[in-house]
Amino acid sequence: MLLKIVEEGIILGVDRINFGQTSEESKLKIGCREEERYLSIYHHNRRINRVLQLLVPYFSYKPYDIKHNVFKDVLNPIHKRGYKK
Repeated sequence: MLLKIVEEGIILGVDRINFGQTSEESKLKIGCREEERYLSIYHHNRRINRVLQLLVPYFSYKPYDIKHNVFKDVLNPIHKRGYKK
């Protein structure tokens, strides 16, 4: 399904497709890139606001650490293994 959306985007000539913020791994495997995300939280009560500010690191977005190389690198000799000349 993701590849079909990418195909439609290419056909329509769009610059960017927003897939949302779920299923990062599957999106990164087809060549998508993560954009930096932010979290902001505020409460008018100072005490509650202070507690919320202490909790923000536990709810903040964390980047997906595994880097996938989805595009063939023709200069990389690893990809040449197994090919007959």
